[in-house]
Amino acid sequence: MINKEPATGLKQQMVDAETGDIVESGQKARGYELAKGQYAESRKKELEAVQIESNHIIDIDSFVTARRDRQSAI
Repeated sequence: MINKEPATGLKQQMVDAETGDIVESGQKARGYELAKGQYAESRKKELEAVQIESNHIIDIDSFVTARRDRQSAI
């Protein structure tokens, strides 16, 4: 991703939704919302248990062309 004007790179930062503080990469974890405002961290074993195997290969050139065509049709 770039900024169109003046064609510079962009960077993303993860920000705590409640405090607005920047969250460093070592503090990030995968998880899910149990109820509004209640979160639980996903454990590695839980993620492995639901992992889906796929052997589907995407041709990136075809994907980009199809997406571009679809957007220009709108």
